[in-house]
Amino acid sequence: MSKHLKASVVCRSFPERDDAWQLVVDDYDGCNWNEPSARSAWLTLASFMADNASLEMRHEEGDRYRIRWEGGRVFEEFPEQVIWKMECEITEELLKQ
Repeated sequence: MSKHLKASVVCRSFPERDDAWQLVVDDYDGCNWNEPSARSAWLTLASFMADNASLEMRHEEGDRYRIRWEGGRVFEEFPEQVIWKMECEITEELLKQ
Protein backbone atom coordinates (compact mmCIF):
# COMPACT_ATOMS: atom_id res chain seq x y z
CA MET A 1 0.00 0.00 0.00
CA SER A 2 1.39 3.43 -0.87
CA LYS A 3 0.57 6.84 0.54
CA HIS A 4 0.92 10.19 -1.12
CA LEU A 5 1.38 13.36 0.93
CA LYS A 6 3.02 16.42 -0.58
CA ALA A 7 3.46 19.47 1.64
CA SER A 8 5.29 22.80 1.51
CA VAL A 9 6.46 25.21 4.16
CA VAL A 10 5.41 28.78 3.37
CA CYS A 11 5.63 32.14 5.09
CA ARG A 12 2.38 34.11 4.98
CA SER A 13 3.85 37.50 5.88
CA PHE A 14 6.13 40.11 4.46
CA PRO A 15 8.56 40.77 5.96
CA GLU A 16 8.97 37.24 7.30
CA ARG A 17 8.07 36.65 10.95
CA ASP A 18 8.91 33.56 12.96
CA ASP A 19 5.23 32.97 13.77
CA ALA A 20 4.00 33.30 10.17
CA TRP A 21 5.34 30.01 8.81
CA GLN A 22 2.77 27.39 7.85
CA LEU A 23 2.77 23.81 6.64
CA VAL A 24 0.54 23.65 3.56
CA VAL A 25 -0.72 20.34 2.16
CA ASP A 26 -0.32 20.58 -1.61
CA ASP A 27 -1.64 17.14 -2.45
CA TYR A 28 -2.85 14.18 -0.40
CA ASP A 29 -4.28 10.80 -1.35
CA GLY A 30 -6.57 10.08 1.58
CA CYS A 31 -6.98 6.37 0.93
CA ASN A 32 -6.44 4.41 4.13
CA TRP A 33 -5.85 7.64 6.07
CA ASN A 34 -6.49 5.97 9.44
CA GLU A 35 -4.28 2.91 9.03
CA PRO A 36 -1.13 2.56 11.18
CA SER A 37 1.25 3.91 8.51
CA ALA A 38 -0.84 7.07 8.02
CA ARG A 39 -1.28 7.49 11.77
CA SER A 40 2.50 7.28 12.09
CA ALA A 41 2.85 10.21 9.66
CA TRP A 42 0.33 12.30 11.64
CA LEU A 43 2.22 11.57 14.86
CA THR A 44 5.56 12.46 13.23
CA LEU A 45 4.19 15.90 12.36
CA ALA A 46 2.88 16.54 15.90
CA SER A 47 5.95 18.34 17.25
CA PHE A 48 5.91 20.75 14.29
CA MET A 49 2.22 21.65 14.37
CA ALA A 50 0.65 24.61 16.17
CA ASP A 51 -2.05 23.90 18.73
CA ASN A 52 -5.42 23.31 17.07
CA ALA A 53 -3.88 22.98 13.60
CA SER A 54 -5.98 20.55 11.59
CA LEU A 55 -6.25 18.75 8.29
CA GLU A 56 -9.88 18.29 7.33
CA MET A 57 -10.84 15.76 4.69
CA ARG A 58 -14.03 14.74 2.93
CA HIS A 59 -14.55 11.23 1.61
CA GLU A 60 -16.04 10.65 -1.84
CA GLU A 61 -19.31 9.53 -0.22
CA GLY A 62 -19.45 12.76 1.79
CA ASP A 63 -18.12 11.55 5.16
CA ARG A 64 -15.97 14.18 6.84
CA TYR A 65 -13.11 13.70 9.26
CA ARG A 66 -10.09 15.61 10.45
CA ILE A 67 -6.73 15.16 12.04
CA ARG A 68 -6.06 17.77 14.76
CA TRP A 69 -2.84 18.51 16.61
CA GLU A 70 -2.64 19.98 20.10
CA GLY A 71 0.21 20.12 22.60
CA GLY A 72 2.35 17.65 20.66
CA ARG A 73 -0.54 15.17 20.51
CA VAL A 74 -2.68 14.17 17.53
CA PHE A 75 -6.39 13.32 17.40
CA GLU A 76 -8.76 11.83 14.82
CA GLU A 77 -12.12 13.58 14.87
CA PHE A 78 -15.48 13.09 13.20
CA PRO A 79 -18.43 15.50 13.21
CA GLU A 80 -21.42 14.32 15.21
CA GLN A 81 -23.67 17.20 14.31
CA VAL A 82 -23.45 20.13 11.91
CA ILE A 83 -25.50 23.21 12.65
CA TRP A 84 -25.88 25.84 9.95
CA LYS A 85 -26.70 29.38 11.08
CA MET A 86 -28.21 31.83 8.62
CA GLU A 87 -26.11 34.98 8.56
CA CYS A 88 -28.24 36.99 6.17
CA GLU A 89 -30.23 36.81 2.98
CA ILE A 90 -28.36 38.11 -0.04
CA THR A 91 -30.61 40.60 -1.76
CA GLU A 92 -30.23 43.59 -4.09
CA GLU A 93 -30.80 45.88 -1.10
CA LEU A 94 -27.96 44.21 0.79
CA LEU A 95 -25.63 44.69 -2.17
CA LYS A 96 -26.39 48.43 -2.19
CA GLN A 97 -25.32 48.86 1.45
